[in-house]
Amino acid sequence: MKYHVCPQWDGQDLESLEDIYGEDEAIDVFLSRWPDANEAMAMEHINKVWLYATLEEAQKHQAECGGEILEINEEGLEIKKDIIEGYYYVYHNIPAENIKSIK
Repeated sequence: MKYHVCPQWDGQDLESLEDIYGEDEAIDVFLSRWPDANEAMAMEHINKVWLYATLEEAQKHQAECGGEILEINEEGLEIKKDIIEGYYYVYHNIPAENIKSIK
């Protein structure tokens, strides 16, 4: 299992910022959320749905930023690991059938 934290899950697929907003607006959204980042970093992040390896990591994020913790069933997903930041991710989206809210 992996975990994701989002403001409020609507029961649908989880989508990357790029899939939700398109590239240009996704960059703006990313930079507004992470003001210390630059456009190159935004480009590296907007097409991915980021995941935590443990529930404890997700709970720490939730304690700092709020939101809802989602449990991600890895079956059928092509999960990759960012070797620089150490986080896991899936390109573009995670189907709703792989997601369970655990608050």
